Amino acid sequence: MEKAAGSNPASSTTSLPTGREVVTLSERSESKGHTMSDPRPWQVYILRCSDGALYTGIALDPHQRVRVHNAGRGADFTARRRPVTLVYAEAHPTKSAARRRERQVKRWRADKKERLVRGFPSISSG
Repeated sequence: MEKAAGSNPASSTTSLPTGREVVTLSERSESKGHTMSDPRPWQVYILRCSDGALYTGIALDPHQRVRVHNAGRGADFTARRRPVTLVYAEAHPTKSAARRRERQVKRWRADKKERLVRGFPSISSG
């Protein structure tokens, strides 16, 4: 994902050795009503649960979504495995592109997801 420098002062882009970029966003609440004018990219994220399980989802703001999961208002899967930590995120230009990638990653075995997570720098959950 290429990002114009300074195009969104509330986000930062990290270039990775693989040539991909991870976009992390500042603390902003995630709106339920995503509009076409919203400049934030949809992101596929992976959470590590307290029991070591991995959970994959999409969100406009993964850091905010972690707070929702940790409050027990996210997926049932994560509600039973709190606390969760954000360990991976990748930006996509559209919600449909993020959904396609989410479906792909969800079909992977845990060891393949672990390799994906290990290939990227740590992401704090804010």
